[in-house]
Amino acid sequence: MFHQKFMHSSWSRTSCYDLDFNLGLGKPEVARRLYFTPFEGLGYLMPQSAAGEMLVGICLRDED
Repeated sequence: MFHQKFMHSSWSRTSCYDLDFNLGLGKPEVARRLYFTPFEGLGYLMPQSAAGEMLVGICLRDED
């Protein structure tokens, strides 16, 4: 059965790949969440890579 309660957070248009923190490490190659707390009905759209790829994280119930 479809769960009607769904929340999302979209970081898809965040320009984090142009950031330079002046630490001598250069610009980031990838941006991801370090820890994803499982929460039913929660989804994340992560920033697009330079190649246009996007990671989507979705928490589902064990039954799903």
